[in-house]
Amino acid sequence: MAVLLAAYFDDSTLSESVPLTSVGIFVAPVEVWNTFTPEWQAALERFRIREFKASDFENYQGEFTGWSQEK
Repeated sequence: MAVLLAAYFDDSTLSESVPLTSVGIFVAPVEVWNTFTPEWQAALERFRIREFKASDFENYQGEFTGWSQEK
């Protein structure tokens, strides 16, 4: 039995002077992503986010500049 998987990747680099990069990966069957994707897209649209970058989110940078912890 074959299972079709899909993945989401998010990279993070500390700075241009530090040659170190980490990558977070979420892997799930396509059926799971098909359920999750419409809800995720709705959340992105609600907060007017084009692309979710975890490092920007954690550091209130990029599209998350000016956000509060509550938001």
